[in-house]
Formats: sequence, structure tokens, C-alpha cells
Amino acid sequence: CMADGTKTANCKYCEETKTVVDEGSALGHALSQWSTLEEATCSKAGVEIRSCIRCDFTATRDIPVTEHTIEKIPAVSSTCTEKGYTEGEKCSVCGTVTKTPVEIPFASHSWLPASCENAKMCSVCKTTEGKPYGHTIEKIPAVSATCTKKGYTEGLRCALCRIILVPQKEISPRGHAIVYISGKNATCTESGLTVGRACSVCGVVIEESREIPAHGHFWIQEDGRKICGVCLEIVDSSDSSVTEPSTEPTTNPNAEDPTKPPTEETTKPNIEDTTKPSTEPTTKPNVEDTTKPSTEHTTKPNVEDPTKPSTEPTTKPDVEHKHTEIVVKGKAASCTEKGLTDGKKCSECGQVTVAQKEIPATGHKEVTLEAVAATYTNTGLTEGKKCSECGTILAAQRKIARKKLKKVSSLKVKKSTSGSVTLSWKKVEGADSYKLYYSTDGKKWKSVKVKKNTATIKKLKSGTQYRFKVRAFAGKYYGTASKIVKKTTKVKKPVISKVTSSKKNTAVVSWKKVTNASGYVVEYSTSKKFTKKTTKTVKIKKGKTTKATLKKLKSGKKYYVRVKAYKTVSKKASYGSYSAVKTVKVKK
Repeated sequence: CMADGTKTANCKYCEETKTVVDEGSALGHALSQWSTLEEATCSKAGVEIRSCIRCDFTATRDIPVTEHTIEKIPAVSSTCTEKGYTEGEKCSVCGTVTKTPVEIPFASHSWLPASCENAKMCSVCKTTEGKPYGHTIEKIPAVSATCTKKGYTEGLRCALCRIILVPQKEISPRGHAIVYISGKNATCTESGLTVGRACSVCGVVIEESREIPAHGHFWIQEDGRKICGVCLEIVDSSDSSVTEPSTEPTTNPNAEDPTKPPTEETTKPNIEDTTKPSTEPTTKPNVEDTTKPSTEHTTKPNVEDPTKPSTEPTTKPDVEHKHTEIVVKGKAASCTEKGLTDGKKCSECGQVTVAQKEIPATGHKEVTLEAVAATYTNTGLTEGKKCSECGTILAAQRKIARKKLKKVSSLKVKKSTSGSVTLSWKKVEGADSYKLYYSTDGKKWKSVKVKKNTATIKKLKSGTQYRFKVRAFAGKYYGTASKIVKKTTKVKKPVISKVTSSKKNTAVVSWKKVTNASGYVVEYSTSKKFTKKTTKTVKIKKGKTTKATLKKLKSGKKYYVRVKAYKTVSKKASYGSYSAVKTVKVKK
């Protein structure tokens, strides 16, 4: 199609012939209609191809790119640990960002104030700062129990937050310690008192003494004198200063309880006429003639006869009470409270027969609460003290803030392929795992968690720049992320479609387009080892170009051809692997 034909001339004088080039006789290519080789997208142009029906010649041309399908990139609010971004736009098909979100700086911490038990802490990221105040211990005074009211043991609380550290224990009321108030017998002229009851501790009168009225004299006449049959008081009847006494006693002198009326009426003596003798024989004394002395002894009348005076009081003396003792249980002394020994009292009258004695408080027995070292996952405690007997906290333990993990350092890329990147970093003390983050735009991050200080991220896009950072973890707690490291994955190796030579000293090589390639490098050599002296290169600076013409080749020589793609990021090229080698023999 492109080469001229030949023509042969015969000598008219002899049989000799001569073949020469018939210049301008080339037919030219007979090209077919354009057909689509690759569809156009919003990120790359398509390719159309047509070929000559007489030879292997092919021609290609670009199909313009299509428009992007725009979708919103949601805004992200900043926090104290992550930056935020304004709303943006991107293509939902190819992912190209058409409106770049603007970065929003880190937000301030939302601090919760420190307390006795907790350090100052951010409510969002849980970062702590400083140390807890620690409790300021103050005593809650003990309240002694009384006879009727409850008491309370000594307690401990924090003077700042008012948290009760050692609660007070209730002490039951002691109950009254009953003693008896002595009574007094009533006489003829003086009133008496019943036995009362009172508490020896608080002084409260439980049962008041009641007054017993005076009995009054029980008069009888004898020998012109008046004699009280109870108290034996003698009164001269001729004494005008003496008021005529009543012949009836005001009370029954022989009654057991002088506060109660007698149960039977007392027989009155016969004293109708003290100047005349009685007409009836009685046991009464002879009072026929009061001017004459009696012939009988009358200083000790028969008390069995109420008409005769008695030389002894007729009230019954107090009967001695025999106590029925019971044990009043004591109470053991504690660290802060006094105790009591066992005592005894009468179960009938309640009188204490053996008083309880006070036992001094034993005092606290101090033991040390061991300190607990803080770790990267748990808070610690300072040394404290308590009583081994009652458990009272004498010196409260204070919390020690959890250790913080250090920032990851020395993050670097060890290896990169078209679909993966391997990274490593320096180990962090206290870390039990790490989380490696990766992103193409620095806004949306994916992550993978690993145990060691190295990791390989797979299934990455070829020829794409990625950002990497790593953070150390101890349980649920984590440290500051490392600095961001950028790395572009290698582009895939091209696939050579064909290599042809239809003209002298030239050859044409074509290959399939490599995704995300910025350009290509075509190497050709007469040595299959591609030695430096025999190798030449052609650099293609457009990723859309998939064909190159090799010139100034030696006719009839066999050439080895290979192609590699590259990606340019920040004016720096990252090369992929070479394609499989193809050979071509240059036309003579």
C-alpha cells in the first residue's frame, strides 16, 4: 500500500531485461470504518481504531472524555482529635474531586473539671490533664447513745466532695439504769412518801414518790390522861391549850398501804362517860374514877384490844426485798468506742446490784495499703493506711493517672507494588497493637489493625498516591498518630499488542493503555539482554498515547522491544515494571 511497485523493461536489440521502481505507483491504504477500541469515560479519552484491508497497518484516534457525574462530599465537623472539612464535590464514577473541601482546624478540648478522684478530662477524646485533687479527709464526730436516743460511731468523709469514706454505725439506745428513791412511813403528825424510781444516768424520774397523809392521833383516855394508841403521846386532859382530839383515827394505822382506805371499820372504844364505870364487863381499862390511880399496870396496854393504847407503832415495818439477779450483758470496746463490762440487776425491781464498768477504746491498729503502679491501660494508687480491726480508712489512697502512649516515630515505606505498600515503624513502649490508616485524599481514612510494628496494605489502586499514618494502642487507649508519609503505588506493566516494520529502518510498536499512567518508556535493543551500548529509548509523555515509531534502525536486523509505564507525582516519576519482550525484524 505504501511501497511503489516495479516495472520491467526489455531491450529491443537483445533479450536483456531491467527491473526498476515504478515511482508513484503505491496504492495507499484501503482503510476500514472507525470502530471503538476503548469507551471514553469522565477520566480518560476513548480510542477508535481502523485498519487497512490490504496490509497490517492500523490507525487510532482519541474519543473525547465525557462529563463528570457530580455528587456531594459531606462536610465533616472537626473534633479535638480529628480535623474537619467543608462540603465538597466529586465525580461518582471516577472519584475525581471537582470542588476540594477546605480543611477545618482541630477543635478545642471540652474539659470536665478535675475532682477528688478524677483528673481534668476531655469529654470527647477522654484525654486527661493533671492529677486528681485527692480526698481531704475530715472526721464525722461520734454521737454517744443516751438512755432513749440512738448514737453513732465516728465516721470519715471528704471535706470537698462530701463523699462518705467511712460511714457511721448506729448505736442502740442504752436504756435507763433504774435506781429506787427511798420512801418514808407516815406518822400521826407527819406525812410520808411512797418508793419512787429514777434513772441513775440521765436523772429522769420514771415513777415519782407519792405523798402519804399523816395518820392523825388515835386517842384513848386513861387515868385522866389522853394517850395516842399509835405514837403513845400523852396529853393532860386538864390542859386547856390541848384541843379535844377526835376519838377516831384519820387512817387505819395497821393498814399495809397507808395511801389506801382500810378494808374494815375500826371498832371505837367505849368512852360515853369517862367519869363513870362501864355497866358492861369489857377488856377496857378501869376508868370508873379518873381521880384515883389504877391498880393495874397501864403503860403497855394490850395492842390486840384497840381500846387500849399500845407502846409500839402499829404500822408494819418495810419487808426486806430479796433480789432476783439477772446479767446485764456488756459490750466489747472497739477502736473508737468505749465498752462495758457485764453487770447485774434485779429482774423484779430493776435495781442494779453489780454496776457495769467502762472499758477504754482500743484505738486503731494501722496497716499499710500497698501502692499500685499505673499502667498504659489502668490507673494506679498511692500508698494508703487503714485499721485492720474496723476497716476505717486512716489515709486514703489517691489515684495515679494512667500512663500515656508515646507518638509513633520512624514511619517509612519498605516496599511498594502496583497494588500494595509495605510499611514499618519504631515500636512504642506499652503498646499491644497498632492501627495503620491510609487515604488517597487525607479526608476519608481506612485502617487496618496489626500486632507488630510492620504491615502491608493490599488491594490498592495502581499509580495512585496514598497517605499513611499509624497510631499505637494499649487496650482501648491510644497515643498520638505519627507524621503522614506519602507513597505512590507503581503503575501496572503494559501489554504490547504488536511490533511491525513495514518500512526500511523503522518499526512501529503499540500497547494497551495503562490506568493512571502519566507516560511510557519504550526500550529497543539488538541484544536480548538490553545492554547499555545496544539499547536506545523513546519516552512518551502522554498517558493516552499507546503507539511509538522507532526510527534509524538497521534494515534486516532483529530488534528486542519492551515498554514500561510511569506515574508523575509532584514532578517525580514512579516507574512500573517492564512488559514482556517482543521482537521484530526490520524491513530491508
